[in-house]
Amino acid sequence: AVAKIGLFGQMGLHSQTSQYGQMSRGEVVIPEGVRDLFRARLKEIQQGQFAREWEMERLLGYPVFKKLRGQALAHPINAAERKMWEMEE
Repeated sequence: AVAKIGLFGQMGLHSQTSQYGQMSRGEVVIPEGVRDLFRARLKEIQQGQFAREWEMERLLGYPVFKKLRGQALAHPINAAERKMWEMEE
């Protein structure tokens, strides 16, 4: 969604609670230096480093991608989300 409608445009896809939290707490939550990190990542994309890395990942059968996805799915936030969904039922 971000790629098609932008960072702030995609907030309309979130609940009003989420939008309020992002807008009222965003600068507090995002630590200093994040802009520099974003610039560094953009430079990697612009210079082709990311594309080369992703192509190598594809050729090798996505080992890093699979590991990262497993780590993301094992993150404690997933258990917290499940508890919240159960409370909504």
